[in-house]
Amino acid sequence: MNQTMKAAVVHALGEPLRIEEVKLPLPGPGQILVKIEASGVCHTDLHAAEGDWPAKPSLPFIPGYKGVGGLGHVAVQYARAMGLHVAAIDVDDAEMIQRDIGGARADLQEALDFAEEGLVKATIHRDKLDNINGIFDQMRAGKIEGRIVVEI
Repeated sequence: MNQTMKAAVVHALGEPLRIEEVKLPLPGPGQILVKIEASGVCHTDLHAAEGDWPAKPSLPFIPGYKGVGGLGHVAVQYARAMGLHVAAIDVDDAEMIQRDIGGARADLQEALDFAEEGLVKATIHRDKLDNINGIFDQMRAGKIEGRIVVEI
């Protein structure tokens, strides 16, 4: 298994992020390590990186919480067996939403139904992690329509 991962790292609030190879975190008791294939970025990440909020994150840190990756369908089955309510959403190459809902909220079900019926279509752009600072610039300028998936 690889011992490092590629990451956009915040070393100073309000400064450009640096693309680095960082050591993989070791999971602690009751935790698992999930391989992230891609991640969405949002204004939460931008606000954290710029230090806009009264509670400042500890530096350095790696923003991002909308990871795409995981353990696959077996993990969903285990979660259900433990009594957890989970939703696993897979997007194939044609960006057709497939679903595996296990007790998820009704509004998620409704949103997935709308997508499946072709009533809504997500506007998704792809970009590389190496361009994270350019993506944040677009965010600041309000020039992002839809979502950007950051490929790692």
